[in-house]
Amino acid sequence: MSAKCQLHVRIAIVRGGLKEMSKDYDRIILDCPPGLTETSEQILRNADIVIVPVIPSPLSERALTNVQMFLDSSGKKHAPLLPVYTMVDRRRSIHKQGLIRKPKWPVIPMSSAVEHMTSLQQPVGSFAPRSPAGQAYAHIWRGIEKRLAKK
Repeated sequence: MSAKCQLHVRIAIVRGGLKEMSKDYDRIILDCPPGLTETSEQILRNADIVIVPVIPSPLSERALTNVQMFLDSSGKKHAPLLPVYTMVDRRRSIHKQGLIRKPKWPVIPMSSAVEHMTSLQQPVGSFAPRSPAGQAYAHIWRGIEKRLAKK
């Protein structure tokens, strides 16, 4: 079987599995690695919303712009991209400049609680809901829910 054929089989399995899961769940969240592949492109085209973590720096912002241009260039429908500044350290001038450039983007601050998620294998909201990061994630989630409720 060719690589392209194998890819189409994987995409069909993902689509079918997601349709089946959507009968039991209101929200299905896919955490995808960075990069543009045919599989990720299909996911981007079929999602309701795509949350894109962006470090507040010109390089990361340019990468987001490149993804947006790539998706727009095909002329096909795709999910809206919601950029979220992550790992924000307000002491760093490059981060402060990013926040000035895009003041409406949601912000997740750099914190030990965020780093602790990996070792605990839990979301910040479950072990540190009152932390600045826990509150930021909760704020972003409420915004996502509002957006999805409009659909």
